[in-house]
Amino acid sequence: MVLLLTTSQILSAQNTGYMGKHFIFNMGVTFSPAWRQPNFAENPKFHNKWYSFNYTLSPNLEAIVWKWGTVGLSYHYFETKYAHKHYVLDDRYFVVETIEIGLPIKSHGFGVFYKQYMNDNSGYAPMGLYSKFQVDGFFYKAYGMGGAFFRDNNFGFKYELGDDFLFFNTMRVSIGFSMGGMFKGISLLGNYFFGSREQTVEVNRRIWSHYWVGFNLNVGLLAF
Repeated sequence: MVLLLTTSQILSAQNTGYMGKHFIFNMGVTFSPAWRQPNFAENPKFHNKWYSFNYTLSPNLEAIVWKWGTVGLSYHYFETKYAHKHYVLDDRYFVVETIEIGLPIKSHGFGVFYKQYMNDNSGYAPMGLYSKFQVDGFFYKAYGMGGAFFRDNNFGFKYELGDDFLFFNTMRVSIGFSMGGMFKGISLLGNYFFGSREQTVEVNRRIWSHYWVGFNLNVGLLAF
């Protein structure tokens, strides 16, 4: 709230905006491939397919701060699944079967971003080609066997390249491609631990693979 009030005062002082408007309300969704991972679908037949994907819903508020730049705040939500190996034992505690099952992850989060428009005649805020730099935080609940769950968090940074299209001087449609990395996940890709720690590793691997590449779509309203 303090950030938005400060931004509003700066915009008023500089008269920055498009046709006197400074703020854009967006509804965004990011699709990420899940070719070799479970996804949000309850039916496992839709897991590990070439067309499998995950999603992140990201409503956000964006402010035009100068002719070629905007800043914004996002809220994130997604559901997905992570692959967990369940071992079936016989009466002598020998492994007789290994079953890979998808267990749920539910996450909320936030994002802070800056969008830089290309400084040429083809576009200026809020339309045209852009580069976007974003920092995100995710706070998630991961379920284990028997309904047990644990909570964890992860933070990341991503870069997006895209294009904004403005219709009727009011509605804006954005498409982009992004790549990013997270603080937890990369160093854990080849490491496993025993006990409950193993599930923590599996979940953070899944969050990292959910985040690292995305196809982004935003539909917004240039409000005021």
